[in-house]
Amino acid sequence: FCPGGVFTACINNYKIHTVKPRRRKEVPIFCTLITFILLAKYLFRNKQLLVLVCFIPLTAKRIQRRGFTEVSFALRSCCENTAGTKTLKDDIVKFFDFIKRHQKTDLKPEQTIRRLVDYMPDFYRTHKQFIDCVEFLEHREWGLALDSLIELANETEHYFSEDFWLGLTDAADKMGLTDKANYCRKQIKRNEKDVKSKTPFGWTTIKFDDTHFQHHISEKLKEEWATERREKDKVQELLTKEGVYLKSHGRSGYIYYVANCKIAEIDFELGVNALILYFSRTRNWELPKQIPLTTEEKQKIRIDIINWANKTNNAIEFDD
Repeated sequence: FCPGGVFTACINNYKIHTVKPRRRKEVPIFCTLITFILLAKYLFRNKQLLVLVCFIPLTAKRIQRRGFTEVSFALRSCCENTAGTKTLKDDIVKFFDFIKRHQKTDLKPEQTIRRLVDYMPDFYRTHKQFIDCVEFLEHREWGLALDSLIELANETEHYFSEDFWLGLTDAADKMGLTDKANYCRKQIKRNEKDVKSKTPFGWTTIKFDDTHFQHHISEKLKEEWATERREKDKVQELLTKEGVYLKSHGRSGYIYYVANCKIAEIDFELGVNALILYFSRTRNWELPKQIPLTTEEKQKIRIDIINWANKTNNAIEFDD
């Protein structure tokens, strides 16, 4: 049994001959490398490290010759850490983290920047740097648009997501702006040091102290969440069924109020003694299109929900 032979055969079976990595071919490579890491752990524990020492340079070099330079580097790094000082989980997490930070996307720089603009929280849309960025995009000034997003983060001193900085890094690399790309990579490390947790894409984090944070979330992202939730709750099927419908998702969920082929949504969470209805947040009919609720309509919804709760023995509390 020769681990080198097995792993080399895996590489050859995937027939990777491209100079530039492509996403569809990298997935099996990653799976193979994870298998290799598991094997490395086993060999070390069984005093067979000599096989690894001989095998690592050869395998890494074979992958590097096929254009996967960064994968080759990650493989070497992961294997060097197979000693008992690190867990297998740490090795795997760091491996994929490395790949994520250094992978190239198929998006053009302007496409990446437009995506970041599309998912920008509303809080920043009136900021001068954001307005400048949109204007630069309209005039095809990609480099200046990128600079504006960097300045937006700098001037607000808010923590933008890792994906935000990865996107700007990728765009800067493709435009040959090495200094800008390196600066964006440093912001990822700054996030890790100061926030100590990852801010999701489409979010930003404001830090008050080590235990108090505030977030701004993209409206487009919220709309995508709402669409996904409605599909899961099969809300479209309720449009012709007037009444009150409760859809629970663990300790929280939504009450859908249907009247005249229109749906209003009231989110709730499970309290100590009752369902807490965040009725103050309900301002519109959401489907089939968003229409503001009148005072009379909202009062009728409240009464109908109370009647429904009494009939179904559901204890409820309104937040307002």
